[in-house]
This record gives sequence, C-alpha cells and structure tokens, in this order.
Amino acid sequence: MIDDAGHILHIDFGFCFDIAPGGIKFERAPFKLTAEMVAVMGRSPDHQSFRCFEELCVRAFLASRLHCHELSNILRLMAHSGLPCFRPETVRHFGDRFVLDKSDRDAADFMKDLIRKSYSSYSTGIYDQFQLLTNGIPF
Repeated sequence: MIDDAGHILHIDFGFCFDIAPGGIKFERAPFKLTAEMVAVMGRSPDHQSFRCFEELCVRAFLASRLHCHELSNILRLMAHSGLPCFRPETVRHFGDRFVLDKSDRDAADFMKDLIRKSYSSYSTGIYDQFQLLTNGIPF
C-alpha cells in the first residue's frame, strides 16, 4: 500500500507476525502472489520478468538475513506494546523465517520455494473469496 506522499506502508502486521486477519488461519501461502500479479510479470514463471522478480526477491532475502539480529531487536522493543500481533514466541518465529542455519545457496533455494508455494497456493483464492463474502473486500 502507498500513502498520499508516496511512502510504502504495510497494513497487516498481524499477518507478518503471529496472528491471522480475523483470527482465521486458513491462508497457508507464505505470501500473496496471485495469478493477476504473475500476469503483469509476463503470465508465466518462465517469463523473463517473473525470473527477474524471483531474483530480486532472493537478493532481498539474502540481504535481509544479514540484519536478522538487528531486526529482531527492534521487535523485542515492540514486544510489550500491547499490539495483539506480539506474542511471547513472535521474535523467535520472526528469526526462524531467516533460516540462518542454511547456507546462502540453500537460503536462496528456500526463498525460491516460498515463491513457488505462494504462486500455486489454493488457499489464497479461498481467502480472497472469504474476504469478499464476509467483508466486501474485492480481490
């Protein structure tokens, strides 16, 4: 989401951390990557634009792993904010997502697998339908 000043902001901290929107956890995709999003990138995971997207995701993931401890410390500072997305295990779960026990090559493969799982996720479509029916939010 982008605000009026052009700043990128995220509106779903709960989903980023340890709660699902509305408390319902049937969305199993690592992140949302719909057929419409892929269509903009050439309609196929084999298209050059999609491969560029995948490469940028991997590079961003590998770069962010270098800062896992600093990012985790920021979360620790926020842990007692009273926001419902912060639970006792939130910081550990956050750190686990960086797969620091893996080599860079294995972490890159891990990220590519997350992209594949996200694109082929059946639950994303189901969740979008749920949002439309319950909240009137079109997908």
